[in-house]
Amino acid sequence: MECWNLIGPGQNLPENASDSMPTISLRRRAQDNNTGTSISTVISFIAAGIIALELFALILYILVAEIYQRRKAFTIKAFFTPANTLLFVGLAALFTMHILNVFYSSDESSPVLAALIQFCLGTIELSYTFFSTERSQLIVATLYPHRANLLKRVLAAAPLLYYTQALPYIVIVFLAGNTRAIEICAKIGQACTNLAGVYLILLDGTLLLCFAAFVRISRETGLANRNLEQVARYGIGASVFFVLSIALLMMAFVEFKDAGRRQLLKTIAMCVVDLALMTLFAMKVAVNRLERLEALEALEKTKASEHTTKPRKN
Repeated sequence: MECWNLIGPGQNLPENASDSMPTISLRRRAQDNNTGTSISTVISFIAAGIIALELFALILYILVAEIYQRRKAFTIKAFFTPANTLLFVGLAALFTMHILNVFYSSDESSPVLAALIQFCLGTIELSYTFFSTERSQLIVATLYPHRANLLKRVLAAAPLLYYTQALPYIVIVFLAGNTRAIEICAKIGQACTNLAGVYLILLDGTLLLCFAAFVRISRETGLANRNLEQVARYGIGASVFFVLSIALLMMAFVEFKDAGRRQLLKTIAMCVVDLALMTLFAMKVAVNRLERLEALEALEKTKASEHTTKPRKN
C-alpha cells in the first residue's frame, strides 16, 4: 500500500516491484522520522526561549511583589520559599529538558542524553506533585480530615518512583556493545516511566476530585474560603494539563513505533507540562493578590471601627 501511494494512480509498477517495495517503505519511514525530529527540534528550541522568559517573570515577580512591596529584607530564605523553590526548580528542569531534547532529536542513540532527560522529567514531576499537594493540604484536611496522613504516606513514594525512571538509562551508559542488555534496560526504563505516570495520574486525579468537590460544596453552602477556592479552581486546570501531558508521554511509547512521531509527541507533552506549571504560577499570583486585598479590607474595617468609636469633641 505504501508503494502504491508513493507511485500514485495511473502509473505502472516496475518489473522488480517486489524487490523495490521494502526499500521504498524504509525510505518513506526514514523521511517521516526526519520530519518528526526536525519539527521536534524547532518546537523545543522555541519552547526553551519561552520558558526562559517565564523564569525571568517568576524571579521579577518574587522580587517585586513578594519582597519589595511587602517591605521584606532580601534574603535567600525570603526568595526561596517552599512554593517559590518548587516552581523555580520545575521550570528550570523543563528548560533544561527542552535544550537536551534539541540535541537528543538528532542523536537518539545517546544514553547520556536519555538519562539526563529522564532525570529532568522526574524533577519536574516531583516539583509539580509537591507544589500541588502543599497548596491543597488544607482542602484535603477540610474535606477528609482522616485521610491527611494517608496522603503524606503516598507522597513519600514519589521521589523513588520519579527518579527510578533515569536509572535504566544510566546503566545503559556502561553497557556499550551489549545489545541484548541495552534492550532489556530500555524496556525496564519504559516500564518505570509508565509506572511513574500511572502513580502521578492517580494522585493528581484524586486531588482533582478534591478540588472539584470543594468548589461544589463552597457553592452549595455559601461558606467559601476565597483563598482555598482560588487554589481549587487553578488546581483543577493544572491537574488537567499535567494528566494530559503524562497521558501523551505514555502514548508516545505505546502507539508510535517510528522514532520521529514518538519524539514529536513527547515534545508536545513537554509543552503541555509548561501549561500546567504556568497554571500553578497563575494560582500563586491570584492567591497573593487575594491576600493583599483581604489585608486592605481588614485595614479599612479597623480604621472605620476606630472612627466610629472615637469620642467626638464638643
